[in-house]
Amino acid sequence: MSSAELVRRAKSYFTRQAAWFERTRGELAGVKHCLDPEGLEKLAAQQARQAEEFARFEKEFKVLADEWTQAKDVAQADREAVRTLARRAEVLATELFNEFERARGAVDERMVVLRKSWNALQRGRDMLKKYRAYDDPQRGLIDRDA
Repeated sequence: MSSAELVRRAKSYFTRQAAWFERTRGELAGVKHCLDPEGLEKLAAQQARQAEEFARFEKEFKVLADEWTQAKDVAQADREAVRTLARRAEVLATELFNEFERARGAVDERMVVLRKSWNALQRGRDMLKKYRAYDDPQRGLIDRDA
């Protein structure tokens, strides 16, 4: 493969990857507002799709990186142009990681609230079990021995 073709592929890869990082970061920005059951299902589907897309990027990168490392005839200006795109993708990857951490924090907060609600419901249910009604008229309507 010619060095011009390799440079074109590398530039294309990092440009597409940067666009993907930006789009994914935007998708994650709404996580805090979609923590109802429907929103969580949508979030899970979104995460599965993103994982598949990222796996394709990873696979493509491995092949491209091997070719790039072996290529000796790529002009310095082209190498610098690709390095610039790679650095931009790295910055966006860091920003995306931070957005994932923020989203995870929002989900963790929601889990704490749900856990507290669950515990309160359990306590209420347990209390009501103590005062359950019986069909036996001799015992009265409520089990007072509980």
